[in-house]
Amino acid sequence: MKQKFIKIISATLIISLISPSFPMMANATEDLPVVVFENDQISNQKELYELAQKQDTENIDMVQIAGEEIPLDLVDTESVIQANNNETENLEISKATEILLVDKTSDEDYSAYMASTIFVEGDSSSDLSSQLVAPDNAQQTNTIDDIKIDNTSTYKQIGSNLVENLSKNHKALLFPTLVASWTDSKSSQKYDSGRNVLLTIKIYYHYQKKSGANHLDMNYVEYWTTPKAKGSSVGYRKLEFKQMGMSGYKSGWVYNTHASYPTSNHKTVDVPDGWPPVLTGNAFVGAKVQATIYGANNKSYHVQTTTMLLDNLGVNKGRGSW
Repeated sequence: MKQKFIKIISATLIISLISPSFPMMANATEDLPVVVFENDQISNQKELYELAQKQDTENIDMVQIAGEEIPLDLVDTESVIQANNNETENLEISKATEILLVDKTSDEDYSAYMASTIFVEGDSSSDLSSQLVAPDNAQQTNTIDDIKIDNTSTYKQIGSNLVENLSKNHKALLFPTLVASWTDSKSSQKYDSGRNVLLTIKIYYHYQKKSGANHLDMNYVEYWTTPKAKGSSVGYRKLEFKQMGMSGYKSGWVYNTHASYPTSNHKTVDVPDGWPPVLTGNAFVGAKVQATIYGANNKSYHVQTTTMLLDNLGVNKGRGSW
């Protein structure tokens, strides 16, 4: 997993007129980042789903940590299901964004390490996706959650020793009381043990601010394919992710892309360490998961979900390609 603590620079960028008027800072000396916030990721699917509902219904798009406004609304997702007769249907999306760690340097620049979980759901009343979900009258029991997060994640360990060694007074300054609007997962929404969830994607990434400029960088991408209808199965999966744009850490246009064909219903794929972060002003950062699901009716259904952390280049609107 990538863990980058790197310099970010300020620049104004235009695709058609690339003028590297900013200095490269790769060799610059910077202060050791200090952890100002650390939180374990949610390991329960039900709580993640409820958090997604809460963030959506309450329009929570940012949280303030240590005086910095961290955006929670970076993720935009589209998902479509298509039958083998070419009939299509849009699928419902729920997404939950967690901030796992924030570190700052003495000059007030920061990095926020984040994870966004996207639930792609079928509709029991639809023509297409109803064939892949459990019926409404199915008996729901307290079964084990489909998604299990690895609680040994490096994200839990980042900066832990540093935080433990801080004095009480220092901790009090670094860990201000947070409004729990985004961490509180209690909700009136009833979750039915994932009866309708066909596909889940989780992207780990970090958002960095340095000298007034923002960068974005993916760390790794994780997915689950979990059709609920009895007798359904997944026969094809394709995972793609891309990071392209301008960067303060590499001259010229950055274009990095990955494609693989996993054979399991759960897979985590690292984003290569060599991929530089990209400036948020001109970039595309995102992932696409495709799966062919076979229903009990012997028909096949193709689900395609594209998740954009950033797309101001129009890649997902036809002005670029995967």
